[in-house]
Parts: sequence; structure tokens; C-alpha cells
Amino acid sequence: MSRQKADREEYGEKKDRVNISLTPTAQRLLDQQGAAMGISRSELIERLARGLISSNPEVRSLGGFCAN
Repeated sequence: MSRQKADREEYGEKKDRVNISLTPTAQRLLDQQGAAMGISRSELIERLARGLISSNPEVRSLGGFCAN
């Protein structure tokens, strides 16, 4: 599955490049979650920060269940 190309002004503002430090496990988990949603790691973090998706596993599971 290919990821959607990021719209750098999708939220009404330009995105800036930032650097964060993550463990390899956190990187892998973000990549897996993003791939499952068809979005990049960066977009996943954006949506989590904006409260557009939950980091709660129960909410994610319910959301995935409801989406099917």
C-alpha cells in the first residue's frame, strides 16, 4: 500500500522539518501504524498531536473495527 503524499499546508499552515529522537521500537511502531492508515510517520504524529486520532490502543481498535 502506498502512502498519501503529504500536503504541507493541509492544516492552513506550512509544515517545518523537526528532529526528534526515538528508539528503534518506537520508529517501527509508528511506521506500522502509519502504514496501516496509509499515512507517513510524520502525518501520524501530526494527527496524534492535534487529537485527530487517539494513541489509546482500545480506541484505535474500536476505530478500526467501526471503519470495516
